[in-house]
Amino acid sequence: MSVDGRVLEVHVSARRTRLGLTVERDGALIVRVPPACPPERAEAFARANDRWVDDKLRLREERQPLHPTRKLADGEIHRYLGRDYRLLYVDDPGAPVRLVAGRLRVDLATAADPARALRALADWYTRAGLRWAQGRLQLPFHLIDYVIAHELAHVRISGHGPDYWRLLGRAMPEYARWKAELDEMGRRVWMGDVAGR
Repeated sequence: MSVDGRVLEVHVSARRTRLGLTVERDGALIVRVPPACPPERAEAFARANDRWVDDKLRLREERQPLHPTRKLADGEIHRYLGRDYRLLYVDDPGAPVRLVAGRLRVDLATAADPARALRALADWYTRAGLRWAQGRLQLPFHLIDYVIAHELAHVRISGHGPDYWRLLGRAMPEYARWKAELDEMGRRVWMGDVAGR
């Protein structure tokens, strides 16, 4: 379905009694309707929620990862514990990935196979992160408080509608600041996406 230049997928569900609209992670728009819903009603619903869709698409753009993909190329910068380290391909058998003298050293045999290099680097990040985190909290206390309050608010109200944010605001008036800080931290985390080589 196309409404005012926007393409929306229509999903019909026998379990639905009301219309629903979602913006997927990839930016796709989906309108969910009950079986007997006329197309005109779905179009009117989409038009009535145009501002909401605009807001969600704007938020999606703002929260795009800053570093969504890696090439795993020699010399590429990787972050670890807030510092930058260059990948250095070395002909040095042993551990496939090591942090030595400020360089993230990757054995050439490992680097030759992109899938193997990705697994080795992800394993190194996991092991190194676990070693670092032992006995430490991984988030500042105010963000831990925010995450706990956020989840506890879901006990009373599911979803993230206006009532939910009002409830969270009563429990934690500064929630918007902490949410923005946590969102920004999440944008900077490398999640293992690798560009084709």
